[in-house]
Amino acid sequence: MIASLSVAGAVKSAQESAQEAVLSGPTATVIVERLNVRSGPGTNYNRVGAVSAGDVVAVTGQVNNCSWLQVTTSAGVEGWVSGSSQYVTLNARCADIPEAKAPAPPAGGGQSGGGQSGGQSGGAGGKGCYIFQNFIGPELTITFTSKSTGKGETFKVPSNGQVEKCFDPGRYTYTLDAPPPWGSTNGELTVEAGDYFLFPITPE
Repeated sequence: MIASLSVAGAVKSAQESAQEAVLSGPTATVIVERLNVRSGPGTNYNRVGAVSAGDVVAVTGQVNNCSWLQVTTSAGVEGWVSGSSQYVTLNARCADIPEAKAPAPPAGGGQSGGGQSGGQSGGAGGKGCYIFQNFIGPELTITFTSKSTGKGETFKVPSNGQVEKCFDPGRYTYTLDAPPPWGSTNGELTVEAGDYFLFPITPE
């Protein structure tokens, strides 16, 4: 294996620990570089803000077994973030978080099929963007293939460098290839409109 897609949990500073102590009730800590805050539980809702790695948000409700969390940020922004363990770490059991009522989707912004971005206000024209970071040394060759269309894109990430790529929403398979002694590894990724995350590739 040459790749680790897990993002290491942020080390809490004294300030962050103090911030968490002030928050009452359940909280969630962001473990990705940047996470969108939306007006409702879904990528078809407008973005109302964003939080960064290490930020702690107060959790006031959830839907679909914590797949989306209703939150209030330290800046006072109220909205929803993805509750996936890929993005946040909860300090409470999902069963202890009350179920919230989701607001009506924005006009014309219902869940769209076929990878169409519809009326949602996602970044990069409704696509999801990732910054591929090469921490293993030699140049990497990465192939992303859409599971719905079968279309693929191959690109290279220079030695100890990074490349930003944006994809239409959907499910993808990927292959990471590196010269010996590393080899290659495969995986899957779900891209959502408005995503903007780091994709660190590290020795493991």
